[in-house]
Amino acid sequence: MLKIPSFAFALAFGAASSALAQLIPFGLTTPQPPFANPYTCFSAHIKVGPSDGSCFFLKSSNSIYLVTARHVLFNDKSSPTNWPPWSNTAECNYFTNETDPPASLLLDLACLISSRELRYSTNHDFALIRVEQLDPTNRDRGTLLTGISVSPVTPANTGTGPSSFDYSANTKPFQETGVGSDVFLFGFPSSLGLPQMPQIDPNLPLLRKGIVAGKNLKRRVLILDCPSYQGNSGGPVVTRETTSAYTKYIVLGVVTEWIPFSESWLNSRFPYNNTTLSNSGYSIAEPIDLAIQMFWN
Repeated sequence: MLKIPSFAFALAFGAASSALAQLIPFGLTTPQPPFANPYTCFSAHIKVGPSDGSCFFLKSSNSIYLVTARHVLFNDKSSPTNWPPWSNTAECNYFTNETDPPASLLLDLACLISSRELRYSTNHDFALIRVEQLDPTNRDRGTLLTGISVSPVTPANTGTGPSSFDYSANTKPFQETGVGSDVFLFGFPSSLGLPQMPQIDPNLPLLRKGIVAGKNLKRRVLILDCPSYQGNSGGPVVTRETTSAYTKYIVLGVVTEWIPFSESWLNSRFPYNNTTLSNSGYSIAEPIDLAIQMFWN
């Protein structure tokens, strides 16, 4: 296994040494930018055969996990159970800053499924992959698991992995998530724009801002008043908690789907009707506390 310095460094605890910390001095009332640079470190882009989506990294105990939506990894519409992965391999591109090109994690999904390091929920659109084991005596160093490699291995990215949210400090469970909370969606909406009009860079994440509009208690999912698009699936839903000393970024969930607006019309002359589905501007997110069920599964 390849020994590299750990991927784990938590997002914005207010420590001055953190590259992502956003300090707010006492008495400062001027609104501050919601996210400190580099914003690109909050999410990553994952490609699995014909499927592409978003993901992020979560630290718990002595492990680092890649978190995404289940349907990004698996063709979960192909059958009621035993869903095949879209491909036996996946590539996850992540940034460590805004100047260097992205590095990639190469994942052998067949190997990770066999070793049960790739885990997913059967009744929620949620999946995670354990990618790194941290050294318990020095959590600044870790070991990539079998089936995972970094490419390219260069001085620019060796030992500089993607940022990770700390599960114990930077997440909030479903029950504690307040309706009306401001949220930000990070992701790679690959369905936006036209190839002949390159208005956005598809290799960089985009943010959307909205609120938690409600909860579906039966399905146990979050309803967001914030549009999402193909490619956003698997990205983090983030809120921020601000004190007089610092801003803390909290993961609430994982983007999984957009809610359609249905419009039907009836042709009065001929006996048929037509239904059109469009993006309502509302989205669904699976709560982040699903992860705790999989850490030890």
